[in-house]
Amino acid sequence: MLFLKILFMNGEKNLRALLIIAHGSRREDANNEIRELAKKLKDSVTNFDFVDYGFLEIAQPSIEQQLLILCSNQSISDIYIFPYFLTAGNHITKDIPEIINSVRKQFSVKNIIITDYLGKDEQLKNFILNMLTKI
Repeated sequence: MLFLKILFMNGEKNLRALLIIAHGSRREDANNEIRELAKKLKDSVTNFDFVDYGFLEIAQPSIEQQLLILCSNQSISDIYIFPYFLTAGNHITKDIPEIINSVRKQFSVKNIIITDYLGKDEQLKNFILNMLTKI
């Protein structure tokens, strides 16, 4: 949670944050994969000032906790949410939008943008096809 310490020390305005959201697992190793992904992205992306993660259920921090922290910070103007999900099931179509809309009502001045979920990207489909050709 080093991200949160840095976040509140920064006095700049109009900053952009990326929140990677995942399901969450009872297997801590699976949750650590998301944490590592966020760390790698934080080190390599240049179009976001902050990168962090949140989990829908089971693991911590929750999506709602992270959004409340990000929205409470006056320096952040845009929050991009990247759903690390493969399909448009109930979590993508119902659960996650409900959480985000609940937070939006509390912080109407924040620009919260939900990107397409991971599985929707054509590059992922091409990546899978490429992997299968190596078998």
